[in-house]
Amino acid sequence: KPVTFCNLVAYSLFKKGTTPFYSRFGSYIIQPIVAGLQNGEPVLASYDSIGAQCMIERFECAGTGAEELMAICEAYYKPDME
Repeated sequence: KPVTFCNLVAYSLFKKGTTPFYSRFGSYIIQPIVAGLQNGEPVLASYDSIGAQCMIERFECAGTGAEELMAICEAYYKPDME
């Protein structure tokens, strides 16, 4: 299930970022996005590098071009798009 996987990703990122053994190496430098369908409904979640989860209803962008892509998504997105 996507929601279960979302929780696993959040836990893994948080555990890596807060474990004293790994603290000198820091957390993973990633911004994962998880997308899936659960009971016919879309599930979309994004995370920061320490595992803070944000469930999203419309769209999400991450990476070096996120700001530019977010502007494009906001301009062209319409509810109930197919």
